[in-house]
Amino acid sequence: MFCMKCGAEIGRARFCQHCGGLSRRSAGSPAFKIVFALIVVFLILWVIGSVVDSKPQPPELHRVTYTVWDDGLSDGTAELTYQNEIGGTEQRKVSMPWNMEFKVAPGTFLYLSAQKQQESGIVTAAITIDGHMVKRAESDSPFGIAAVSGHVP
Repeated sequence: MFCMKCGAEIGRARFCQHCGGLSRRSAGSPAFKIVFALIVVFLILWVIGSVVDSKPQPPELHRVTYTVWDDGLSDGTAELTYQNEIGGTEQRKVSMPWNMEFKVAPGTFLYLSAQKQQESGIVTAAITIDGHMVKRAESDSPFGIAAVSGHVP
């Protein structure tokens, strides 16, 4: 062992004969080196385990609803074009009122257009995200198109 004050080797004594300082274990002793190595290995394994176990969380999904309706003066049908939940474009003829609900991640592009199938009446298209209407359009033109688009926040 060594003196903590002057660094002189003092064997197993608790106090230094030269300066009266307290003893300490040698930083070069085999036991110290083993304990230090075990601590370093443990810390490395802990850091690696933290990195490996931390998986990215999937994004929070949002509930999207496309809705199309008329004023009751048209024939009750519309031709739709819309972006579906996986990014594809679909077209279909539907009876109004019509709605479609799905879940998507933030940043997803949304698009819905509805064309009425006669000259009279009003067609309305809307996009709702998590229960809040964010886009709405209508057309009263003969065979008019109401179109809405945007991104999920």
